[in-house]
Amino acid sequence: GQGRRWRLLSIRKAGETMKTGAIIRAYLISVEGISNLVGTNIYASQNFPAGFDIETSSGILLGPRGGSMHYAGVIGEISMQFRCFARTESLAEDISNELFSALNFHKGNGIINAYQETPAYPLLDPDTKWKYFLTFYRVYLKV
Repeated sequence: GQGRRWRLLSIRKAGETMKTGAIIRAYLISVEGISNLVGTNIYASQNFPAGFDIETSSGILLGPRGGSMHYAGVIGEISMQFRCFARTESLAEDISNELFSALNFHKGNGIINAYQETPAYPLLDPDTKWKYFLTFYRVYLKV
């Protein structure tokens, strides 16, 4: 349902918890090319919030697929799924391309490095019939 959310993969160090989705979301919202296309409609969730209208808005849903810790617990390696939704397939592809430009080999904003694991490909959500591009990135975070 609309209220169901992914439990974010958290990285713990010295009593602090970093939510990987929140770190990535904060960075992506700051990228002009992405914010021009989706505004702040980037969610670390399986679903958009109630009331989200694909006819008037576009957005990105992201969430972890898995991950591990490296180098004595100072680097988190997370595989993240990204779904870029839009009213048209062409616009969804534009969002996916902006995501690639912003995230592939990005360093900074709490991200050590990131790279695309699989090329983006178009899909149709079976429930909502919304068009989206699906892709996966490996993201390294300093913890």
